[in-house]
Parts: sequence; structure tokens; C-alpha cells
Amino acid sequence: MRPAAVSVLLVLVWLTAGCAPDAPPPPAPPAPRPPEPALPPLTEIAFPEWADVDDEKPVELPGLAWPQEPLRWDFGPGRRLAYAFSQTLDQRVAAVAAGVPTENRSRDRNRGTFEFVGTRDKSAKAYILIETQEAVRNGVAASPEEIKKNTPSKFECTVHEDGQAETKKLAGRSDAQFFFDTILALGEGEKAVKDGTVRTRRAGSYKVGRHECLRLETEFELAPETASGQTRMRGRTIAYWAPKERLFVRSATAVATTTRQNALNANIGWITNSLDAKTVFRLKLLE
Repeated sequence: MRPAAVSVLLVLVWLTAGCAPDAPPPPAPPAPRPPEPALPPLTEIAFPEWADVDDEKPVELPGLAWPQEPLRWDFGPGRRLAYAFSQTLDQRVAAVAAGVPTENRSRDRNRGTFEFVGTRDKSAKAYILIETQEAVRNGVAASPEEIKKNTPSKFECTVHEDGQAETKKLAGRSDAQFFFDTILALGEGEKAVKDGTVRTRRAGSYKVGRHECLRLETEFELAPETASGQTRMRGRTIAYWAPKERLFVRSATAVATTTRQNALNANIGWITNSLDAKTVFRLKLLE
């Protein structure tokens, strides 16, 4: 509820010549900021099991080996690639406000598309759209009207053949850079990214659909920091890369996240939020 605004105009009329109105009283000093409470410890999180990342079992090609050369997309002029995207997010959010604890659990299913269009300079314009398809709050399914209130995430990106990307958010709250660093990790070995490290290795050859693929296994650890909070993420990705066609055929990522954060509310004071979540992302090439 929005508080009602009250405007009062006081006019003092002095009939005696030479009299002037009194000076207005000084403004009241701002209320002192309450001390920020200590954050509870982060949950100990482990890397997801590889079997929990991707349980599909393609046909192994043990006799097939690929040259040890850098992996690069083929973004020839006008080449178009499209991927179906899905995300499942399970999270528990506990909060303490004015000494009163609360807890909520939710499950969201999101769907979307990743589209790549090759340009003349061996890069691609990528367009990402992600929308909420299903939401459950404390065991109760959200109505279609409630789901429509969730703003879709939209991005326009420039992706280079070595997998590096510059992202531009158009709407929503997702982070597209996370997708290129972890779900579509192409550079082998260990590399530093924003807030952490990513390690990618080759893990054999497999037949996925009509494609002969190199399996790429990625582990990542991220620890973004904010002024009043901290987060830890550990995740693994299994991706199948087709060296002949120079594209991803499919990719799956599982992430465990733990977050602790304080937020100051003018009426309540400090609110301490604790979030623990598990997320699974999947990308699949649309032939």
C-alpha cells in the first residue's frame, strides 16, 4: 500500500509594519542506520555428479581421434544455427526480518532459443530468448497470469569463432556471459573468467545423432561478491562438439549455488536472505 502524501501550506500574515515570519525549524536529522547483521555461513556445496549432468549415453567411438588443434566455430557469412534451450531451477530461500524467520521453496522451468547468424568478419550475431513456462511456489503452481508477469530474458550478443562473446542485455535478469563461459565452453585447459575459473578437457569421441563428436567436460567455480552479500557456485558441463561441422550438437550443465545477502528495508530494517539452489541447463541443436 502506498502511503498517502500530505501537503500543508502555512501562511503567516503580519499586520504590524516591520514584522517578519520566524525562520523555519531545521530539518530533523535522519534516523541512524541500524548495524548490519553478520551473514550466516554459506552452505558447503560439491560439484554435481557427472551422471547428474547428462544421463544420455551416446555410442562411443574409441578408434576416432581428433587433431590437437584449437576448437573454433564456423561462422561463415550467412550461416545460421539454432538451439533449443531449457532450464530447471529448484531453490530454497530462507529470510530473517525483524527477528522473524521465513522459508519458501520454488521450482521454475524455463524455455527458450539461442540463434546464431554468421557475419562477414568470422563472428556471429547471437540472439537469446528465455521465458518462464512453469512456476511452483511452496507446492502450488502459479497461474498463467502470474507467469506472464515474469519478464522474458533477451540478449543480443557478438560471438567469435574461438567462443569469446560480448553480450548485451535487452530485458530480464539472466546473465548471458555465464552461458558462453560454462554451457558453451570451447577453450581447452583452465582459464580465468569473471568471478572464478573454468576448466575444460577432451573426454573421448561419440556418435550423437548423425554427428561424430568430441566430448568436452567442463568444471567451473564462481564466487561473485557484492557489498552486502556473497555467492559460491560449482558446476559441471558435458558438451558434444562436432569438429567437422564446427558446432555444438548438445550441451548440459548442472550447477549448485549458495548465496547469503543482507538488504536494508526502510520500515523493517535489515533482512538477511539465504538461498540454496540447484539448476540444470540444456542446449540442443535444432537440425
